[in-house]
Amino acid sequence: MTKQIVVCVLACVLMAGCAQSAAPPQSAPPAAVSQSDAAKPAQAKKEVSEKQETAAETTPKQVLVKPGVFYDQNDAQKDAPQNYLPKLTLDDNKNASFCKNLLQGMGYYYGTWVQNDNSIVLTVTATDFSGFAGDDVKQIEFTLKDENTLVLQTQLCSSVNGNLFVHQ
Repeated sequence: MTKQIVVCVLACVLMAGCAQSAAPPQSAPPAAVSQSDAAKPAQAKKEVSEKQETAAETTPKQVLVKPGVFYDQNDAQKDAPQNYLPKLTLDDNKNASFCKNLLQGMGYYYGTWVQNDNSIVLTVTATDFSGFAGDDVKQIEFTLKDENTLVLQTQLCSSVNGNLFVHQ
């Protein structure tokens, strides 16, 4: 009988322990809200607003490209006569031409250009060459390093990604 009592007591203790661990924790009674605690959401909103204003002040302004002629400054082409240098021409009416070295002469892409944030996209509508690498290109993209310097982002025969084109 003693064994039965010990077993019953152990079973009760185990059941009580399991029941208590399964029960959700009791929360503390709500404390009184002080005036400083009530002001915290307003203070947090003010800090967020100040951070947004600071970010707006430090955000760089969009650089606008200056229309004109930009020549490729690639080291391999430095010594070439100017009429053999790849060049990009952007006019004020959003018309553009890109002259590339075909290694057997020069070829032109013609089209229109737009500036999208930090990039210039020339949409090709015509070329004056065929049968050469790149005669199927429909867009030529540049990123702006500054208003006078563009970085080519499209592979075009002797003009490759990363070539700098500088305003003359």
